[in-house]
Amino acid sequence: MDYGKIVSNCFTLWFKDAKILKYLFSIIILSFVFISATYGLTFLLGYSIEGGSTTINPSDTLLLAVILIPGVLIYAFLYVYLTLLAQVRALQIVGFQTAPFTIGKLIKLIFLEIFSAIIALTSWYHKKWKFYFLGLFFLMLIGVVGAFISPVFLTLNLIALLFGLPYIILIYYNALRLSLSASIFLHKDQGIFDTLHEAWDLGKGNVPSIFVAALLVGILLIVVSIPIMIIALVLQFGAGGLLSPFIGGIISTLFSNAIMGPVLGMFSIFLMPSIYAQLKNQASSSTSKSSEVSIPSQSSSNQSQEVNRRRDAVQNRSAQPIERPVQQVQPKPIMGALTASETNQVEKLMDLLKDKAHDYSKEDLIHVMQEKNYSDKVVNEVLKRLRKN
Repeated sequence: MDYGKIVSNCFTLWFKDAKILKYLFSIIILSFVFISATYGLTFLLGYSIEGGSTTINPSDTLLLAVILIPGVLIYAFLYVYLTLLAQVRALQIVGFQTAPFTIGKLIKLIFLEIFSAIIALTSWYHKKWKFYFLGLFFLMLIGVVGAFISPVFLTLNLIALLFGLPYIILIYYNALRLSLSASIFLHKDQGIFDTLHEAWDLGKGNVPSIFVAALLVGILLIVVSIPIMIIALVLQFGAGGLLSPFIGGIISTLFSNAIMGPVLGMFSIFLMPSIYAQLKNQASSSTSKSSEVSIPSQSSSNQSQEVNRRRDAVQNRSAQPIERPVQQVQPKPIMGALTASETNQVEKLMDLLKDKAHDYSKEDLIHVMQEKNYSDKVVNEVLKRLRKN
């Protein structure tokens, strides 16, 4: 993996694109309005400043919460929506043709993240560790329920805790392996669980690379954040000394959260799209190379067998009727890497055939796929994967 290119993308591409800058300014304005409105609302509902400190009228606290909670939800929804629009644009910049992004897709993405967290927690895609998690869960459940009968059952909770601590590492591994699911979902127009399966497969063997790339970008973001935090502190104490500590806090909050927070967020929107692009290109390159080697050799072998059958038929035509050689249905050799659409077709065919392919001959499988108008590249890739399985 080219870590230098990933870091370069994160720190240089976002401020060169007009659309991403438009989304950034929209987020800054949204954050500025929300934070300003929140502080202004506190004063309208009875909050006041006396002697440099705030005093709160408890009778207005409930009303403030009733107004703020919907406001926070709307703000969070718009913030996430604009950030994801920027990430879709990042995918386009690194070379992907993305599916249309709508409010409905945003809602699906929220559910995707929820299911991704559940799968990472339970190791659901890993047969062995899934049962390890279930064992820990039921052990702790028995300990909690049994504690109402006898305190001795609490020892089961201690055992579950002891064996559960190393499991935290596995949860982090699962999360990294599924971390590309959002980029895949924004790239393709497919279901939640198809996306999670694809992210799990693409992350296989690449978790260390994903971790190192994310670590490098994270360290550099911390370095960039240090001077910003210093400026925020200077603003807070400077304005606090001239006006009041409360006013200084407002100015510092506006600078840190409404301005620099969204700016720092733009540095990370290219992280996962860049990793996804590199892993996708690696997978396509390896698929193309292996197909170019294996498919032509099979074709040559079939041609040799056909020549032998024809020669034998000619030599024996005086003794028996000439037999017409049976042409085996063969797909053409693959030319070039699979497109995103063809890769999606291959994965769907594999889901359908992986447990049933042994019931059919190779010629039957080829004939059925060609009848459904699948391209020769798709047919070849499916056959290659079935042979591996």
